[in-house]
Amino acid sequence: MLMILSDRTTGVFFNIGIVKKGNSLIFTTLAFLLFFSPASKSQNPHEIIANYLLAIGGETRWKTLPSRISMEVYKSKDSTNSLTTLFITDYYLQPGNYLYKQVQLEYLGQVTVQAETKSCKWRYSDKGPYLLFYGSDIIDQSKLAFPDLSHLEFLNLKLADQKVYLEDDSLLRIDFLGKTKITHVFFNKKDALLFKTAYTMNGTNWESYFSNYKESNGYKEPYKLIVYANGEKYLEVNTNQINYGSEIDKSIFHPPRPCSKKNDGEVIYLVDKITFKF
Repeated sequence: MLMILSDRTTGVFFNIGIVKKGNSLIFTTLAFLLFFSPASKSQNPHEIIANYLLAIGGETRWKTLPSRISMEVYKSKDSTNSLTTLFITDYYLQPGNYLYKQVQLEYLGQVTVQAETKSCKWRYSDKGPYLLFYGSDIIDQSKLAFPDLSHLEFLNLKLADQKVYLEDDSLLRIDFLGKTKITHVFFNKKDALLFKTAYTMNGTNWESYFSNYKESNGYKEPYKLIVYANGEKYLEVNTNQINYGSEIDKSIFHPPRPCSKKNDGEVIYLVDKITFKF
């Protein structure tokens, strides 16, 4: 007679054999390790993060990223459920300068420019036109450990615990703790690359899937991002090109008029149409 018991907390299976010898029953026990989740037992979150950073170019390389310019196509649904296509150019300049130029097809080439530095956050739009200065929500990105990019932003959060969760045969999960939510981050076991992030905010379940990784100048990052809200496709971003280390004039991050901000909200000024040169 053979009985099989398992201890799910330790990943050990026990074979318990019952052998009859005369009038006595002899119990024989053989224990063997279950090898379906070695990573969840042998690796800690710091090792998972280190492997990921190594796979995309190295921790030091990303922490000291001098500049980055990317050209992307955004496709999403607006408040009327109509499909909106945006052509966006992102400019990142260390330390802590970030800007994107957004061209929206529906408005015949309407241009939106948004910039963020440690001292000012502003947005300009041809529609109006208007210049908007944000209030008290400015984040000093120069104090972040990693650039605030979609495939790195979770690394600026604290670990929620020291556990590694085995989601299935191919994914490992670690959790990060933000101010208002826990972000679940999933990595492929095979190549250590980021596969997905997920969190819940204000009753909405957000899931972001990363794919189509490409390498350039020693940096590797996903060229495709798909975001779902409560299971429905919300946004798709396809990157056409990324340049690293290009010279960027700091003046492009400065607003066309002196920065103005209030702690109680946003300030909007109507202005003449502005032509930006990048």
